[in-house]
Amino acid sequence: MFKAILSVLVLALTLGANVTYAASKGWVVSKISGKVVISVAGKPGKWVKLGELVYPGDRIKTLSDGTVALTRDAEAMIISSDAQMDIPIGGNTAEYTTIVQRKGTILFSAKKQANRQFKIRTPFAAAIVKGTTFVINANAKNMQVQVFEGSVALNGAGRTETHLVTTGVNYMVPANVNSKIVMNRVASADKVNPHFGSDIQKLAAMYLSRIRIKGGKANKFTSGVSPGKSGKITAENFLDGNNSSSNSNSSSNANSNSSSNASSNSSSNASSNSSSNSSKSSSPSKSSSNGKSNKNK
Repeated sequence: MFKAILSVLVLALTLGANVTYAASKGWVVSKISGKVVISVAGKPGKWVKLGELVYPGDRIKTLSDGTVALTRDAEAMIISSDAQMDIPIGGNTAEYTTIVQRKGTILFSAKKQANRQFKIRTPFAAAIVKGTTFVINANAKNMQVQVFEGSVALNGAGRTETHLVTTGVNYMVPANVNSKIVMNRVASADKVNPHFGSDIQKLAAMYLSRIRIKGGKANKFTSGVSPGKSGKITAENFLDGNNSSSNSNSSSNANSNSSSNASSNSSSNASSNSSSNSSKSSSPSKSSSNGKSNKNK
């Protein structure tokens, strides 16, 4: 009887430690360009601020001009425009990190750790990271993954086979489970692919321009710069250090209804952009409501 009670107590303490870890180890908003919305179930969305923490239960949605970078310890995510990503409460503990990528393009950097698993779920497939730098695109037709260094185990939804994606290849998982998973070699893939951990500047400079995603032109990593015909993405504007500070101010001003700061260029621009885009559901409240409906599906 005593052993049974002790076992239950140890299990409860272990679960409590995992919940505490998941709650305390939030992702830090390390860089912002354009408009990005954060929302929690049951609460209205708000503009993301530089330095803000993103926790399990939060949803990040970038608008048509938005890009954001999140970091945690030696891990990082650089999220394109027109993207939506959830950090579910379930699946995020001391041993597991789970990201639900609903749409858009995200560059991931995750160092291999013996007792931790990093997993990305999309509508059509799941990717289990084995210590790597890679990019995933999720859209209405397919899911694509490209690995720069390391490897990723890819499991298609409704499929039995597992594919090990390595450096220099791109795998595409069609929405139709009856269609084959397609593997393509990435032309002129570099042989030198360093791991930069959570160094956003180095990750962006080295890898954003090397992303080759078919049909990802709507997913920008800069303000107004989209992939070219070859799928090439430039990181020039996103690497501009002024983007972080200016968007931090404009996000806080966008979240406020006060007009007393109209003398600030960034606040006036944020105000004009918010009003001009209100008809396109770019306000935090509309983004939040849309996010909730998608999340419940």
